[in-house]
Amino acid sequence: MLSGWGGVPEHWGVSSLGYYANISTGATPDRSKKEYWGGDIPWIKTGEVKYKEILETEEHITPEGVCNSAVTISPPGTLLMAMYGQGVTRGRVAILGVSATYNQACAAITPKETMWNKYLRYFFIAAYHAIRDGGNETSQMNLNADIVSKFKITIPEINEQHQIVKYLDFELERFDKLIKKAVDAIKLMQERRTALISAAVTGKIDVRKWKPPEQNK
Repeated sequence: MLSGWGGVPEHWGVSSLGYYANISTGATPDRSKKEYWGGDIPWIKTGEVKYKEILETEEHITPEGVCNSAVTISPPGTLLMAMYGQGVTRGRVAILGVSATYNQACAAITPKETMWNKYLRYFFIAAYHAIRDGGNETSQMNLNADIVSKFKITIPEINEQHQIVKYLDFELERFDKLIKKAVDAIKLMQERRTALISAAVTGKIDVRKWKPPEQNK
């Protein structure tokens, strides 16, 4: 699982995720029990697992919903992985920014002391397609906690994990700024294009003496 990465530095380890993190799954309180829903406890569906830190959720449950189901309240910092879901959902990850519960399609990954959640998040972003290829064929390529626990991960020393995350945070912020500039430039060109067409067909541009520029020969 997650093979094909090529060589890794000699001082790094490679091992199954289950040795470096505790993995559990969530549940869904009985939807026919209105008293289980509409409370103050965040409850997450896989469609909300979109790489970004989760601070808000679409649905909430009550303490009664927690007590009468198999849901678990996980603390901030827990890494969630979508084990199944529509379209591109399966294999995506996110970190909890608040204490929250989640449904049975989510795997909650709690790293041990030698593994950092933010490093794991980046690792799984890089491994997204390999993760999706590792599903259970008997259940339409869905993942499960056992499959997730057997994922092979690269393991730098904890200090190097922090350096990797710091480096990626810095470089990706730079890329995001460049992308924003490019998107803004494209938007401006689209606006100018629309304005040009409008001006031409409403007589605001006199093209009677216009000729296309000569092509270089």
